[in-house]
Formats: sequence, structure tokens, C-alpha cells
Amino acid sequence: MIKHFSIFILTLSFSSLFAQTSFSKMSFKEAQELSKKDQRILMVQLSSKDCIQCNEVAEKGLGSATVNSKISAEKIIAVQYNSGEIDWEQLAKKYNAPGGLVLLFFSPSGKIIYRYNGSTSFANSYVQMIDAAKSKLNDEAAIETFEKAYESGNRNTALLEQLIYFRQNLNKETGPVLDDYVRSLPKDSLQSITQIQKIARFAPVLNTYADSAMRSNNDRFNEAWYRMDLQTRININNLIIAKTRQKAVDQKNIMLAYQTANFAAGVNSNSMEKTRLYNFHLMEYYRSTQDTSNFLLFATRLYDQYYMRIRVDSIKKMDSLTRQQAFAPPPLDLPPGVSSEGNGRIGVQRTITYAPKVQFFANDLNNGAFTVYKMNPPEKYTAMALKWSARSLEFYESAASLDTYARLLYKTGQRDSAIYYQQKAVELEKKKGYKAVEFEAVLNKMKHKEARIDEYCCDY
Repeated sequence: MIKHFSIFILTLSFSSLFAQTSFSKMSFKEAQELSKKDQRILMVQLSSKDCIQCNEVAEKGLGSATVNSKISAEKIIAVQYNSGEIDWEQLAKKYNAPGGLVLLFFSPSGKIIYRYNGSTSFANSYVQMIDAAKSKLNDEAAIETFEKAYESGNRNTALLEQLIYFRQNLNKETGPVLDDYVRSLPKDSLQSITQIQKIARFAPVLNTYADSAMRSNNDRFNEAWYRMDLQTRININNLIIAKTRQKAVDQKNIMLAYQTANFAAGVNSNSMEKTRLYNFHLMEYYRSTQDTSNFLLFATRLYDQYYMRIRVDSIKKMDSLTRQQAFAPPPLDLPPGVSSEGNGRIGVQRTITYAPKVQFFANDLNNGAFTVYKMNPPEKYTAMALKWSARSLEFYESAASLDTYARLLYKTGQRDSAIYYQQKAVELEKKKGYKAVEFEAVLNKMKHKEARIDEYCCDY
């Protein structure tokens, strides 16, 4: 079933030719044996378990001529596994990707050297991932050496620091190593601005030894913290929040979940954003721990108290102004003695990335509506989800949002309207070059008045 999220980034001067990606048909064991024998990098893509759209996005990016050429030129062994296959199940469990949608790169010795969580239609992104995986090959021997030394009890400060870097780059847990690293430091080093910043960049989980030590001298911490640029501080806080919330989920630690929510709200100065972040992180905690009643409680607070109060026209005006500023021609900075007048021509090519806020609001509302839809809750929550879905379409009409709205309409007995919006979803999805297989299947079931159009609806 589709997990609905799609944010479209508009990028000028981007073009790509698409072809069929030549993934090899072999088991993971066979692929690893071939990788070892030929000393080639192994690239493994696990499709999404729930998100057909995400898989179509990945297919579009990985199916480009650019990526095909790169795989061929670098002699990469590429394999892909779908949910339900034995290799998919084993790899998803081993590499902490329960929903799939991950790209894993392995060295010839079988060690993971790079991973990417998600999917993209941008071919150049996959090219960059392959290059990144190649660069990590040189680190493999060092990683193994550091891991063995750590496991044997070595707590040398320099070794621990390098191990943290390696683990962080591979999206592996760094918490215990980071705590040991901070313990290995001389006590007076925690007065160093540089050392505090270094620990901060490792994003220690809240309430760990590293986190407490880093903040032990509040004045010194603030001095180190505010010497870093704003975007760096935002990135660090986001990583701390994500890691702490995941730990709360893994341990089912409700106290840590509330601490995460309070921290997320506390690092923001906008009162509305504080409310949004607090409710969002608790909602996500309860969603991840499958506590439906509390999820619905915080989802209602989040969407009704924040998203439903946002003025759509205000956001569209902001987007319009941002777009005008982004696409305004910059002043032409000519070399001395060069004039733009006369017959001579000077060409300037720019690549501009512009992400409309309306799409982010639409996407968040759609995620909330579809999550509630899948839970098959009491009617009052379904009615709320229908309102959230309708508001998402006021911000921006995507195929995913139209599909969600259609399913909710069908679930509330509005079949004719459901068919109309589902048809729009299919047409829009195909217009963007995707297959719309599941959207069409749902549409046909709606037209035939079937009681069950998917695994969640409806069996009246």
C-alpha cells in the first residue's frame, strides 16, 4: 500500500533520458560471491514495502541512461529485491530498514560502505552515491581495524574519534562510542570551544553521558554553540531529535519521548512552531510504537491546532515572493574592460532550486490524513482526516493527495466524488511519467462498487 509523501523540487536546466536499469537477477549470496571474485562494488536496492510511488520514483532515477552508463563504467554489480522476497526480508532486518526503500553499497569483502535511505528521480544523485561508495573503499581496512580495536577494549581517544566518524557516515549507532570518547577526554578539555563544538557535531542523544558533559558548563556551551552558523546548529538539533526519538521508540521510553518533544519545541522561538513540533514528535512516537489512541489524540492536536489554522493564501503569497526573488536575474558582474553592449554576447547559465512551501504543507496534511485512513478509526476521526485531506488540496494538488481524498470520500459513502478525484489522481500520475498501477486498480474497484478497494477500506 502506498505510503503517501511526495515533495517536488523544481530545478531548472535538469534533463534526463530514461532507460531500463540492468539489475542482475541473482540472490544476495550469489551477488556477494561475484563481488568478491571480481573485486567489484555491490549495489543493492530494497524496494519500499508500502510506497509504490516511492518505488516508481526510484525506478525513474535508477532507470536513467546516466545511471546505467555509470553502473557500466564502474563495473558495479547491481541487484534489487522486493518486499516478500527472502533476501529483502533478511537485508531489511539486518540493516535496520523495516520498510525497505534503501540503497546499500558493499565492498568486495562484504562490508557495507555506503547507504542511502529513500528514493529520488534525479539521476545525478545516484551517480554521486556511486562515487561516494567508491571513495569509502579506501576506508574499509581502517574501519575494520578500529572496530576490532574497540571491541577488544581499546579506548584511545584518537581511535574513538575516527570510529565515530566512520559509524556516523554509515548511519550506524554512535552513542556508546561517543560516550566512551567523552570519558577518554581530559576534564579540562570540556572547557575548550573547539572540543565542545566537536562533540556537538556528533549530535549526542539527549541524557547520555556525552550530552550531559557537553552541556555541563552552560555559559561555555552557549559560547561554543553560537559561534557555529545557524544552519549547522539547525542540522545538529534535527539529528539529536531524530536519534533521541528513535531511542525512545526502541526502548518504548515515554519519558524520553516527552523530553524529545520538549527539546524540539524549546529550540524554536516561534510559538506556533513550538506547538507543531511538540505535537508532531509525540504523534510520531505513538505512531511508531503503534499506540493508536494516543496517536489520534496528538494527530488531532497537530492538524487541527496548526495546519487547519494556516491561511492558504498567505503561504501562496510567500511562495510567489520567494519565487520572484529566486528567479530574478542577478546583476551581471563583468570582468574589467568587458561591456555587455554591442554585438558581443555574454551567456550566463544558472541552476536554481525552488521548493514551494505549499507543497510541504500539502504533503504533511496528506500524510496525516492517509495515516488515519489506514488505521480504520472511529467515524469522527475519518471525518477529521477528510477535512485534512481537503485542506491539503487547497495548498497543492498532487496525485498522492488526490488519491487520499478519493479513498476517504469512498470510505464516507461519497462514491461519485471519489471516482472523480481518483480519476484525476491517475491522470496526474501518468502525466508525470509514472505508471499509476495502484491508483488505477483502486479506481476500477470504485467503479465496480466493490466494498473493499484496498486492505484498509471498507467492508461495510
